[in-house]
Order: sequence, then structure tokens, then C-alpha cells
Amino acid sequence: MKKEKYTIPVNLFPFGFADELATGKHINEEAIGRCLEAITTSFEPTEELNRNITSHALKKIIEAYLGEAVSNGAFIAAMITAGYRYERVKCTPNCYFNAAQKKMK
Repeated sequence: MKKEKYTIPVNLFPFGFADELATGKHINEEAIGRCLEAITTSFEPTEELNRNITSHALKKIIEAYLGEAVSNGAFIAAMITAGYRYERVKCTPNCYFNAAQKKMK
């Protein structure tokens, strides 16, 4: 896989969002790439933000698909890179996305 540079929000840490800047904290870019591949297979965009499931729960779906643990920050960065809109869940490192799990055919 080609090494890409991802645009990551300045307040996104490996554990998720925080209210301070993530200076010096690095998110594993290889994990972002693996998540991106799984996201395209597992999720589809929705018109509205899905406030019924947080990024942490969506991350668990991707971890099951990949068969490995990934950080919340890497998953969130991958979702943002994939073009999903997000809104932070107040007082948590998580967020909501405009995403739904794809239906199995």
C-alpha cells in the first residue's frame, strides 16, 4: 500500500478527541490505512449524522473485520479521511458520523 499523508485534526489523539492540542502525539498511519480499507467494505454514508452509535462502537465493528485492535484516534482519522462528516460527543473522546453499517447481501 502506498504511504499517504493523512490530514488529522489537531485535537485528535490515539485515544480519540480531547480539548487540548495533540502536539507530539502520533497516530499510527498504517492503522489508518487498514481502517480505510475496512470502512469502505463495512459502512456507507447517510444524509444525517447517526447519533445512535458512537465512533467507539463503530470502531469495534472495524476491529472485528480486521481481526486486530486499532486506536480510537486511528479509526476516527480514517473515517474523516474517507469523507465522513462528524460531530464530537460532548465530554468524551468519541464522535458521531454520518455512517451506517452496510447491509449484507
